[in-house]
Amino acid sequence: MVCPRDRVVYFTHPDSDARANLTVWRSLDDATTWPSHDTRTVYPNGAAYSDSVILDPASNGGRADNVGVLFERDSYSLVSFAAVNFASSTTPARKE
Repeated sequence: MVCPRDRVVYFTHPDSDARANLTVWRSLDDATTWPSHDTRTVYPNGAAYSDSVILDPASNGGRADNVGVLFERDSYSLVSFAAVNFASSTTPARKE
């Protein structure tokens, strides 16, 4: 997912071969680099298919710091939504 205004690219995937530790990666240079310190864990346990969206960049001066992630978890038994904020290092808020 790309925010064309500030060339920020987000990529969401499990950070393991076991479909666990769903992670959002952020690139600040149009996907040229993906710094390992610029990640947020969405869900540490089993997670499967996901989709993401930039949440209201206009409320943050146009910066794309807030990402929403909809994902399957716990052996496909639940669908959850997490709001991920890259402006802070807090754990994402989840709703089921």
